Amino acid sequence: MTLVQTMIRFVTLLALLSGLAWWLDGQQARGRFQKMDRGFLELMLANARDRFIPQPGFENPVLFLPLKEAEKNEYAAWPPLPVDYQMILKGALQKHTEVVVITDALRWPAPKPPMIQELADLLLPLTAVVVTSSTLAEADVVAESLFKDRLGTVSVTGSPDTLPQALRAGVPESSFIRQSEVAIAPENRSPALLANDQGQARATPALMALLRAVKVPLSEVRATIGGGSALYLGDEHFLPLQDDGTLSGAADFPLLEHNALEVMTAGMLEDQSGDLGSKLATAKHLVLGIDSESETLARGQARALAYALALPKVTMLSRSGQWITWALAALLGLSLLTLEKSRALNRALLYLLLALVGSFLTFQMQLVWFPPAVPAALVLAAGVFIRLFGRKTSTPTTPHG
Repeated sequence: MTLVQTMIRFVTLLALLSGLAWWLDGQQARGRFQKMDRGFLELMLANARDRFIPQPGFENPVLFLPLKEAEKNEYAAWPPLPVDYQMILKGALQKHTEVVVITDALRWPAPKPPMIQELADLLLPLTAVVVTSSTLAEADVVAESLFKDRLGTVSVTGSPDTLPQALRAGVPESSFIRQSEVAIAPENRSPALLANDQGQARATPALMALLRAVKVPLSEVRATIGGGSALYLGDEHFLPLQDDGTLSGAADFPLLEHNALEVMTAGMLEDQSGDLGSKLATAKHLVLGIDSESETLARGQARALAYALALPKVTMLSRSGQWITWALAALLGLSLLTLEKSRALNRALLYLLLALVGSFLTFQMQLVWFPPAVPAALVLAAGVFIRLFGRKTSTPTTPHG
């Protein structure tokens, strides 16, 4: 093979790989390889489940504010009235508060108590998202219709039958539904992220709060139940689940908490010093709800939210990092020009296997990944090109004599 032939093949292959990378990049930007990318990521996640445990030194950003039933005589009424919630929130809300979770139904029988609208007005200007939890039951027609319209469904692979059943309680007052995210409480009060509502998987308050904390829409949430149960929040957050929709270890996860009654008193006195002040200084997410031996919904959801936020995050390579993987793939493809055409495709497949092993090892150590479609296609395209147009096998000449 002459030097001219070698140069022609090199320039042609380089132009082919450059054009292919440009075209594939455009296709990827349009989401054409989304299933492939997610399948690749899920394959690596399935082999790294043991990495997803709370990180050492994690600073818990969730503050649980229990309304203790043992202190019910200290409140205006029991269950608490809107004025009680209003005073607690006035004492707890900070400028850095991102999410407020209220696990109580926020619905009162007629005659309606005062301050409902005032409580709603307090929540309206907040940058935080208020998550009220309940399920469909007897309520006024307007509130029930609003609740149905706001209630979202999680896409599930597998059967949701193993998830805890949705709690049958009242729908919140219309004032709160209009300006809140709504969620469904699990009937067994477990720290579950999903609940089964008549055959559909619904988000619990902890999951809705988590989505607002990590800024992932519900439409990008998908779950697998049975055979490696897990919850995927976009491509950056992976939560290994048990079949009942709970996170392993969440039930015993230590909580940062402060008595809601003391928060109310501190708010009335405008005194947030000492222990309460230090807790509020670090808390970005507040979970508020009735807490007793028989009513553990709020505590369970606070644990689930805190545990989920403590798990490590999956990282996709930056754009420049992905370009580097493309460049390496192209160089490997160009290196195949040194081989005879009969060996090129097998060598390309070997490169892909080694790249897959390297990707798995990197993910195991750093939880870093990259979409594989473009670099894999570049190596394979180079192998096919050389298989078709590479140099032929040289045959030794036999001397005559």
